Amino acid sequence: MDEPEPVGAADELNFTLLTRRDCPLCDGFRADLARWDGGRRRYTLSVIDIDTDPDLVERFGARVPILMHGNTELCSSHFKEESLNDLIPPV
Repeated sequence: MDEPEPVGAADELNFTLLTRRDCPLCDGFRADLARWDGGRRRYTLSVIDIDTDPDLVERFGARVPILMHGNTELCSSHFKEESLNDLIPPV
């Protein structure tokens, strides 16, 4: 897995969450992401159901949820706060 590049203060965090419909693990992942942010709205989130794209199904199979930042996979299956904290510069 590539190391995420930290974002500057002016940069916005744009995440993509790869999911499947009716996926309790995916729902829990989204809830963990919201808790991590604590209502600060530090990111935008695009959610993609991989079953709508045969290429994504072939690439990722049953391995969802997956949180991406650009082309970098931050974490999969379970939310890993430290993967996101590495993106935020110290205050």
